[in-house]
Amino acid sequence: MNSGGGGQSVWPTILKVGGIGCAVLILVGVVLTAIGVFQIANCCSQLQDLGETADRAEGEAYEFALALHEGDYERAHRFLDESMGDEISVDELSAHFEQWREFLDASEPFPVVFSLDEDGFDLSTMGDSSRWFARTWFAVPAGGQEYLELYLMLEYEREDGVELKAGIFEWEVRITEAEIEEEPHTLVARTFHQGLRNGDFDRLSNHVYPGGQLPWPDSAELADHLGELSRRLAQLEPGVLWAVIPVDQTRLIVRYVVDDGQGSTYVVDYTVVAADNRIYDVSPLRPSQEVDDLYGDGVEVPAPEPEEHSQRDLDEEGDTEKSDADEAQGQVNDGDHDLAESDGE
Repeated sequence: MNSGGGGQSVWPTILKVGGIGCAVLILVGVVLTAIGVFQIANCCSQLQDLGETADRAEGEAYEFALALHEGDYERAHRFLDESMGDEISVDELSAHFEQWREFLDASEPFPVVFSLDEDGFDLSTMGDSSRWFARTWFAVPAGGQEYLELYLMLEYEREDGVELKAGIFEWEVRITEAEIEEEPHTLVARTFHQGLRNGDFDRLSNHVYPGGQLPWPDSAELADHLGELSRRLAQLEPGVLWAVIPVDQTRLIVRYVVDDGQGSTYVVDYTVVAADNRIYDVSPLRPSQEVDDLYGDGVEVPAPEPEEHSQRDLDEEGDTEKSDADEAQGQVNDGDHDLAESDGE
């Protein structure tokens, strides 16, 4: 367990094993080369077990984070592995995370991005033993404020069908100051938004998530599906990134607000699969007044804090205002004097 904050970290850059698809493809090649075709059936069974464990790790990491957001520490405690559960009580878990309550309240957890820990990974037991890194975060959808990143390590081990280890055994908390415009999911949404305005569907098809709601990989079908939206966006202003809103454990919405230059504004949402940074779906263009909450359902966006001024600042402002007033009065008096001289002549 590590509360995080700074310095050198032992945690890796989290690269999603998307439904363990990429990892499985690599592993299949390695395994088939290493053990030969006679063990293909056994290999496929192990790969299936590994895939099921990946889904479990992703789900449990998200549910743990959601329980923290909701303040349900009894539920959160159930996702710890046995050794960590014995080490820290529910009350201690609560005391540990409540120090970051203002950050945990910022939003529901964003999608879990996770990867397989390859150190010490044994291909022969990959179905029975695996360790996973996971990352999620809590952030005000409008951005511009510090947010909390939560890194988790999960381990699963079983022998002869008996589960020996399962759950979260380590975590780290980081408070981050990055702007939402620099996140990979917002960058891909911006690329897609610009491509739609330009009607560049050949390029856009490279950013579509297979299995999502958009045609893939045929760019002509994508053009038919999004052609009207593309024409509408081309007639409007470029638009601005408005909010990033969590949807579930795999997806988030990047919201753009565009205007027509005549006072009317519209909303378009890009649903991104955070693990792969590809576009799952694109919403129709809607007038902004039809969107109940531009920052997402039930999300409270804090108002900007009033600027603080010291007494010295206030005194200096007062002196400046007084000086400006004296100067203005002097100009008035000079004008009266000139007028009087003119009358005298």
